[in-house]
Amino acid sequence: MAQSLLDQLGIRNDLTPLRVLGEAGFLWSYLGRWKEAAAVFTALTTLVPQDPTAYLGLSEVHLMQNQYPQAVKVAEQAARIAITRPSPNVGDRSTAARAYVVAGKALIHLRKGQDAKQTFMKAMELDPNGPSGRHASDMIECGQLVGAVE
Repeated sequence: MAQSLLDQLGIRNDLTPLRVLGEAGFLWSYLGRWKEAAAVFTALTTLVPQDPTAYLGLSEVHLMQNQYPQAVKVAEQAARIAITRPSPNVGDRSTAARAYVVAGKALIHLRKGQDAKQTFMKAMELDPNGPSGRHASDMIECGQLVGAVE
């Protein structure tokens, strides 16, 4: 039987290194170091493919680099993973909602306003009183879709 990558790295039972790596990815993003952030998040999607936050981070990097089709694709993957996990928790709903906000913003840039609006509505449904839900609501209510609606 093939040994898993996590076992090979000796971190199967202590995921602290992966959490630290994820934080490094978000730090690189915060600093605008997109190449480094993309490398970290891509590595994490390989190491822990069932972790939606790695895909979320990668989708945000694509959005910030004006790589809108990739941002939508990866954000939707993050949301799908978060929602379909065997025991989803509140954090997973929040992660999925944030991913939908990223996808919605990318869709606006792709001039797909109706798709963006529906994507923002999904975020609002998942996180009605949280930051992503409020952000999505603001995007719809404050005219961010003006000019982007087909």
